[in-house]
Amino acid sequence: MNAIRDRHRLPPTTPRELVREIADRDQPILCGFSRHLVPRPADWRGGIEVTGFWWPPAPKDFTPPAHLVDFLAAGDRPVFVGFGSMWVKDKNETGSLIRAALCTCGKRAVVQSGWAGLEIDDENVCMIGDVPHAWLFPQMAAAVHHAGPARWPPRCAPEFRRCLSHR
Repeated sequence: MNAIRDRHRLPPTTPRELVREIADRDQPILCGFSRHLVPRPADWRGGIEVTGFWWPPAPKDFTPPAHLVDFLAAGDRPVFVGFGSMWVKDKNETGSLIRAALCTCGKRAVVQSGWAGLEIDDENVCMIGDVPHAWLFPQMAAAVHHAGPARWPPRCAPEFRRCLSHR
């Protein structure tokens, strides 16, 4: 970030300072989350709006990959694990952590590689790219996701978290 700022003769900054600087400007800010999950704080200035989630349009002609269909048919409903656009420091370590948690819980998983480029070679894991969550999530036992809502019982996430903490 600072290399780009330097090229444009802007002073260096940190991500926290940049967010604060943008928030202090009298420019509109759109927050892509639901007011039902995080109510708009009363002390926010005007022009900061909570808009609800931003979903890409669902493809009308979506056909799931054959390996995913086969995996779903081959056993109990799996857990979805996805980090979407989130970057991870070490994709191998993250993959090992996911594999250990699944082993501890005795669960299978559908893991979305996402921007982290996760790769897990395990017979109890089905790696996928982009698949519409509206199609996928109803077929999952639970979901572990870096952000956003879904349609599964909230009690599932603590169970998976306990599995992670027993590693």
